[in-house]
Amino acid sequence: AGASSDGLIDLGQASFNPFKNLYLAGGIYLGDNSSAANKLDDYEEGIWTPSLPNGGTLTSNTAYYTKIGRQVYLQFYLSSINATAATTAFRIGGLPFTSLAGSTYPAGTISYCADGDLSGLGLLSAQSTDYLYFHYIDGTSGLHVTNNEMRALFGTAGAGDIIASITYLTAA
Repeated sequence: AGASSDGLIDLGQASFNPFKNLYLAGGIYLGDNSSAANKLDDYEEGIWTPSLPNGGTLTSNTAYYTKIGRQVYLQFYLSSINATAATTAFRIGGLPFTSLAGSTYPAGTISYCADGDLSGLGLLSAQSTDYLYFHYIDGTSGLHVTNNEMRALFGTAGAGDIIASITYLTAA
């Protein structure tokens, strides 16, 4: 009858008669469509290239990301990690998106480590940066694990392997 309805009409059905594809020029509002915060207008998948910005070399076996809105999920497998002998912080750089300023320090998960023991470390993303760093989880050994400390944890230069993941927010 030409009258407006609010939240009463379904688009397709999950069990039968679903739509095949949906192409949009804009975004999708989830929930309250009057709030720009509820607009999903960005989805991206890709690969990124990890680096050691404070010196050293590594081999990137796999490094994938998925970005949904402002949330970024990284997953990576690095091997032959050989940090420079230095007292600078050990960092994994090259993140595909800079982390959000003023956010919390997102924590990641180290699911595998060969040739060393990283069980006392946490993986974190710092604010307004494009790198990850490691921190002692007991909180008593300083802010960042240094390149020298990471070399000692791996035992042999160039022998470290890490499989890990982290989720963080980006500004855009």
